[in-house]
Amino acid sequence: MPRRRRLELPNMPLLISHRGMETVSLFSDETDYAHYRDCLLRTTLQCGVLIHGYALLPRRVVLLTNAAAVGATSRAIRNTAQQYAQWLNRRRSRHGALWDGRFKSCLVEPEQVVLSALRYIEQAPQRAGLVGEAPQWPWSSAAAHVCAGEDDVLTPHPAYLRLGIDRRTRGRAWSEYLGVAQDEAQLGQIRAHLAQERALGSAQFQAMVTTALSSPAAWRPRGRPKLCLQ
Repeated sequence: MPRRRRLELPNMPLLISHRGMETVSLFSDETDYAHYRDCLLRTTLQCGVLIHGYALLPRRVVLLTNAAAVGATSRAIRNTAQQYAQWLNRRRSRHGALWDGRFKSCLVEPEQVVLSALRYIEQAPQRAGLVGEAPQWPWSSAAAHVCAGEDDVLTPHPAYLRLGIDRRTRGRAWSEYLGVAQDEAQLGQIRAHLAQERALGSAQFQAMVTTALSSPAAWRPRGRPKLCLQ
């Protein structure tokens, strides 16, 4: 089966999930996390990619990115993954694949849905039971967004900046939003669009993506459609 075309548009947010192999932990200690973060910062700067949000988890990486050039994000994430895998294999004296294939991604509607995608990312450590509250996880953008720290990897998305007139106001607004868990329907929708690498947003947004890329952008139920017998 041919590989599905990745949906990418200039200056359009991209939600990314990159998983490690089932038998391998991506990160075992602070040194691992810090090195991946350094690789990510270096490659995204080289490729002209913005990071609007991220969470590094023991077995996967979740990101919200943006780039002016189509293909820039793919190059940055691919280079990050390769550099980190080579470094980690040397550190652990291991051989073989680290990543479970290529990363999954879906375009995100920039105004209506992007904050929901960002919350999905920053609540991931909390959902995984790693911390009690999202900003407590040191390897995500949550702390910076609630103004509990600085983060040189992060470029705040315009939708986040519109939450308040200054940093403190935005931090309070985001802290309140981040403190509300996403319901199962929202989580299911995001996961389904990531799994099929479709466009996450309204029907109008999906139609725009389909027209621009000449490729299906709407999520489709699994399996063959049922026959209607009359």
